[in-house]
Amino acid sequence: MAQTRRALICSEEVAIRLSEPAKPDAPRSEEIDRRSFSLTSGGDTLNLISAGRSEFYECQKVVPRLNEGRPRNTMKCQNGIYFLTIDYSQLKFAKSQMNPESKSDVSISYGTCRFP
Repeated sequence: MAQTRRALICSEEVAIRLSEPAKPDAPRSEEIDRRSFSLTSGGDTLNLISAGRSEFYECQKVVPRLNEGRPRNTMKCQNGIYFLTIDYSQLKFAKSQMNPESKSDVSISYGTCRFP
């Protein structure tokens, strides 16, 4: 966790979003452009910088349920409808957008990070 104060450069490997279905009961997904972004952490906050825009997240350490294996150095962060989970030991992340007001405003991506 001490390394989290350093900036990370993250790249999405897969990025998809739900799209309007061709049939009413058949949700579809579409691939979206993969992005790279920079992350900096300051304890319980995270700053994501992408395309000149900053997003701030509130974070907390992941605490597993009683019978689950213990994740180490994993943080979960939230900003409104945006969610980000990052594993600092493996330098992997998952990012999602889930808007309860719109069924089609859902996207997910995952990828890896590295120290510059």
